[in-house]
Amino acid sequence: MSKKETLAFIHTLYRALRNAGVGNRGLFTDWQRYCRQIEESEKEHRKFAPAGNRFGISVSDTVALFAVQYILEFRAGKFTYTDRKGREIEHKPRTRDVSDIFSIRLECFQAQALWEQNKVAIRKAISQSDARKFIAEVDYRELIW
Repeated sequence: MSKKETLAFIHTLYRALRNAGVGNRGLFTDWQRYCRQIEESEKEHRKFAPAGNRFGISVSDTVALFAVQYILEFRAGKFTYTDRKGREIEHKPRTRDVSDIFSIRLECFQAQALWEQNKVAIRKAISQSDARKFIAEVDYRELIW
C-alpha cells in the first residue's frame, strides 16, 4: 500500500471503532480518554526530536494509527505472516498485568481494557482479516519518514 492508501486504511478502521461505540460509558467516554492519552504521549515523544526534524505524519494521524493498532493486536488473534523482507513473523497478542505498569505505556493497558469490555462491538466493526492486514502491513517507521 502507498502511504496515502495506508493512512486511508488506518482512518477507516479508526472511524469503525469510534462509530461502533467502543468505550461509550458516560459523558467523557473511555474512547476519548484513550485517544487523548495517545495524543499526549505522542506530543511528549515529539519534544525529544532533534531541532528541525519533521515527521512524515501528523499527530492526529499518529493518534489514529496507535488507537487502532493497540486494539487490533487483540482482534487479530494469533497468526503468522511474511513481512516485506520475506521473514516469517508470528503475531500473538500480549496481555499485560500489573507487573508491567512501569514499563508499558498507559494506552496499551487502556486498549486491553477496551478490548475486554467491547469484544462484540469490535468484532462487528472490524473483520479479523482487516485486523490481520493492519498488523502485517502497517508500519509506523515507514510512515514517519
